[in-house]
Amino acid sequence: MYYFDNNATTPIAEEVLDEMLPYLKTAYYNPSAPYKASQRIKQQIETARESVAKLLGTFPQNIIFTSSGSEANNLAIIGIYNKFNCNINFITSKIEHSSVLKVAEHLESKEQDVSYLYIEQDGRLNKNDLFAKITDKTKLVSIQWVNSETGVIQDISDIGKIIKKETPDTIFHVDAVQAVGKIPINLEEYPEIDLLSISAHKFYGPKGVGALYYRDKSLLTPIIFGGKQEHSLRAGTENVAGIIGMGKAAQICKSLPEKAKNVENLRDYFEEELQRKYDFIKIHGKNAPRVFNTSFISFGELENNLIIARLDQKGICVSGGSACSSGAIAPSHVLTTMGLDNEQAWSSVRFSFGHFNTLEDINFLISELDCVLDTLHSLL
Repeated sequence: MYYFDNNATTPIAEEVLDEMLPYLKTAYYNPSAPYKASQRIKQQIETARESVAKLLGTFPQNIIFTSSGSEANNLAIIGIYNKFNCNINFITSKIEHSSVLKVAEHLESKEQDVSYLYIEQDGRLNKNDLFAKITDKTKLVSIQWVNSETGVIQDISDIGKIIKKETPDTIFHVDAVQAVGKIPINLEEYPEIDLLSISAHKFYGPKGVGALYYRDKSLLTPIIFGGKQEHSLRAGTENVAGIIGMGKAAQICKSLPEKAKNVENLRDYFEEELQRKYDFIKIHGKNAPRVFNTSFISFGELENNLIIARLDQKGICVSGGSACSSGAIAPSHVLTTMGLDNEQAWSSVRFSFGHFNTLEDINFLISELDCVLDTLHSLL
């Protein structure tokens, strides 16, 4: 199998799996139990918390583990809403992950004021629109750092500065699920960020575990009630093996930037070869800052589901965009928000490369994609 869908999930690193196995086989104790074996497990959770904190440039006490990036996003936004128990005047954009957009819809159903920022054709948000929409009634702004479909990087530093200059008490949440492992994050350099969500399976860790960074615990209220785990903000017996795996993934994530240039070279080679052969393709976000591994391409009048299905028959895994919306019968919400027409959105395929991909993989992809495009064009 040839895998080019790393923005949906990365394969788990061998070192991560090796670290997790004992906690699935023998060290299965509940961390909340009073005996020594359980307390040793609890200490391993704290060690993992330290690793995640170090990756983000913060302190362990500012990290809580969740089941996913989606839960972390929900905890951040709904936790703020519950805290204020009033109209929070929420600002976000329509290119966010569905775990933010669905919460925004939920807040609108509760008669909350939700504003969506204008997105430029290159995939970056319009900062003047942020200036225009933020008011002294705005309690929360949520913006993703890296878009999962286009790979476009938002200028989080400038966005944070605008928010805090205009309304210093406004809380700034960043969905960094697609950013970790692709761009360096040191939260000491981003004092404007109050909350930040991440997910282990996007940086070669296991599925089923994420984390939320918070600058101030008093900002949040829990959305899951029960025990006092995770600083009393996230009840439920901890996913020990997952957390241990996330901690190990965070450790090896420090070395990922060294491999990034190789992945970027593969991505650029892939795009250059397609541009050389086909004049009808469009690479979304190409003129904006992008992470090194992502290429979201429109193939003119061809439907993406046909391209994806035929590549799948060749053992090649790609997608039409965000995995959380892949079952939806609709064009990419990211591309339509960027102003593209439905034909361009329907014909777009995302290729997201990883550290396990090789030049031989890319050449195979190009060769098979050539055959697919020729076949589909012959059927028009």
